[in-house]
Amino acid sequence: MIDIAEEDYPAVWATLAALRSIKRDGCTIVPPVMVRVPTRTGQKRVVARTAAWISTFGPISSGHAIRMTCGNQFCIEPAHMAKDFKVAAQYEKAMKKRGEK
Repeated sequence: MIDIAEEDYPAVWATLAALRSIKRDGCTIVPPVMVRVPTRTGQKRVVARTAAWISTFGPISSGHAIRMTCGNQFCIEPAHMAKDFKVAAQYEKAMKKRGEK
């Protein structure tokens, strides 16, 4: 679990805002990059959407994954994110690859 101190949430959003992003179909899309976020025990590199989730909703508990409801893996819009069990998220991803909904 990545544990970012609440007082560091604005700094994380400042890092995300510094990325070159575009707005499309309600999504805020950033390049596929890892961002360095401050944690209680130092720093950790995470994908941008993970940093966005933690800075908005708090830590991601063990056994969970963040799923993009818009289907765009590079979107960092908090309204387009949902927390799900990792197994359910992996199943949904596999079904999409097979063309099933």
